[in-house]
Amino acid sequence: MPPSLLPKDQLGDYLLGGMRWSATVSTLTERLAALGHYRRLAGLGYDHVPFFFVVDLSVLLDRGPETPFASDARHGSGMAGWSDDERALRLRYENQLLGRLLLEPALQDAREILATHRDTAGPTGEPYVGRLRRMMALLLRQLAPLLPRDVRLNPAHLRGVLLPDADPQTAAERFPQPELFAQQLVALADAAQQLRWSRLLLEEDLFELAHHDTLKTEAERIGCRQLIEVARQLGEIDPRQVSIADEGQAETAFVDETHYPAGGLTGLTNRGALENLVLSELVYIDRSLAVDMFDLRMMEGELLYYLRDDGVLRRKRRVVHIVLDADERLRRKPMGYDVQLSVLLAGLVLRLAADLRTVFSRDALQLHIHYHHPPGAGAHWEAELDLLRLLLADAADKDLVAFSSGPAEPPAALHTRLSEPRRKAYLLSLTAHRASAWQAAAEAGLHASPPTYGVPVSVGDPELSGEDALVLPADGAPYTALSALKDQIVCALAGLRR
Repeated sequence: MPPSLLPKDQLGDYLLGGMRWSATVSTLTERLAALGHYRRLAGLGYDHVPFFFVVDLSVLLDRGPETPFASDARHGSGMAGWSDDERALRLRYENQLLGRLLLEPALQDAREILATHRDTAGPTGEPYVGRLRRMMALLLRQLAPLLPRDVRLNPAHLRGVLLPDADPQTAAERFPQPELFAQQLVALADAAQQLRWSRLLLEEDLFELAHHDTLKTEAERIGCRQLIEVARQLGEIDPRQVSIADEGQAETAFVDETHYPAGGLTGLTNRGALENLVLSELVYIDRSLAVDMFDLRMMEGELLYYLRDDGVLRRKRRVVHIVLDADERLRRKPMGYDVQLSVLLAGLVLRLAADLRTVFSRDALQLHIHYHHPPGAGAHWEAELDLLRLLLADAADKDLVAFSSGPAEPPAALHTRLSEPRRKAYLLSLTAHRASAWQAAAEAGLHASPPTYGVPVSVGDPELSGEDALVLPADGAPYTALSALKDQIVCALAGLRR
């Protein structure tokens, strides 16, 4: 059939007639809900996708492993009324596409997100319906280009169309083109062989589904997707390749004098603090005797004390300050990069946050992310920092990450202000215009008391001196090179010595 735009008067019979080829057994309510999804999806450019597939996809995502398939006699007549050719065609579509979708791990993760909001909002609640519809659009993003465009619909005609009050067989007789639906089944089954299943749903897709209500604007949705994609392209660090500087047994001070080890018990000893005294030792107290046995045992050093596991308090306390030294030069999109420099750096910060938690997994690590901008330019940079706040919200709720923004400060003054006596402090600076000043401040901070260990990274301006200078190319560089630079930054932070 040559490419054509379906007339409006045939639209209802086409939609319902195709339901005869559906691989799922759906209720009228499910079909009407799928029609609502179809109206939105057609407006997004998916007007050539068969309606029966949208119904199947909607039922599959909603019911999961409990999906009633048309081939199963428990949900109807099953395959009894199918011809041999029809049976082979329909089973191929059902098994190769729908069955594979059910087994895809990323789709199972997405269905768990859907199930959470179904429990809280019900199957017709907007939080659930919105996520389901968005999930279908994300799946069609890869699948729709593989389907033929023999028949296309006018999305405007779908606004007022209703499913005819007839069964699919009657509608199919009024739209007598079974070869068209058969070709659509073949195309759907063939598409399953061409799909890149590993990229069907990406990390940014799952994040968007999980935070569908939080991402209020299109700018937030696109921005978060870009940052997650950059972080994914940079790749995770292998902690076995990072050597942490040997810091001996030097420990930070307790929070206050009443803070004593509160870990588990590892044994007994005859020395210790009174709060660790074995309670059974109190039976020796008898003030009626001339010589109190408790006092005697104390003088002789024979009282028993619990030996506590104070490993929690012996963890190294670290704080890493990541400072984006904002400048108009970071807002441009140079050749060779898919995003502007500020987005690339924000994605780098997102990846570093995960890598540093991996490398310092045995330590008490805090991350402070600072955006320092020129006077009068705070609105733009605050909006970009808000994206990181969204992406790191879980860590922020646990007080593992903190954020701040404000006018730019002199690097030397910032090093002094961010030094902490109770934590080993690091300062990673990302700058496009003050690389020399950050390097000088880093060298001075290393000899201050307490020291602040600085790692300056220059963006596009190789001003930094020394063979170990870290420079992020301002012009396009492959992600393999950027990933290697990111690993160098982590190694520089982990390997700094007193």
